[in-house]
Amino acid sequence: MERRGVCAFAQEALRLELEQQKAARKIVSKAEREAEKVRKRELAVRKAKAKHRGR
Repeated sequence: MERRGVCAFAQEALRLELEQQKAARKIVSKAEREAEKVRKRELAVRKAKAKHRGR
């Protein structure tokens, strides 16, 4: 196996850490998008029901 310098190991560690952070951000932002979508849908349903109230 080829010997690698300390710098290569450090760069690899940083790259892996950044990939993990990116994956975590992706999961969190997807959950936030889904929650916002549900909230908007509930708001639209409430608004539609309010329009028909009193008829």
